[in-house]
Amino acid sequence: MRVAPVATAVLFAGSVGLALPASAADIRSMQDWNVTCEASTCTAHFDGTGVQMIVAPSGAGLRRTTVRISPNSAQGEPVAIRLDSGWQAGLTVVGCDARACVARVAAERQAAIERAFAAAREGVVAYKVENRLVIAPISLMGFTAATDMVE
Repeated sequence: MRVAPVATAVLFAGSVGLALPASAADIRSMQDWNVTCEASTCTAHFDGTGVQMIVAPSGAGLRRTTVRISPNSAQGEPVAIRLDSGWQAGLTVVGCDARACVARVAAERQAAIERAFAAAREGVVAYKVENRLVIAPISLMGFTAATDMVE
């Protein structure tokens, strides 16, 4: 997949990092995805520059995907996901704090997004920061192995 260069605000991977204490968590790498387990709960995550994708348990054996982006975006802004397979989805920022803005996959779309992610190799997440478009590449290498560990 080819990604066109875009003028963006400088974003650091740590600015949208997963807030888990490293000392108490077991972290495993599955290619480009990581699995962080604490106690009996495991969460899969891709930590990219300007974007973090998180797949976490949401009760009753189900999972939910969350996209964390720059805290300089805004509630109500669109977030687009496009994969190398041609699959695409639109999300909306539901809230922001000092660390990140968050968009969540609707529970009824979770199975579809997992199928699409499992069938692709890479993609992009696009969103606005003020009047600039940010295009953040994502890798899906290791996605299936990582999400199989989510409990």
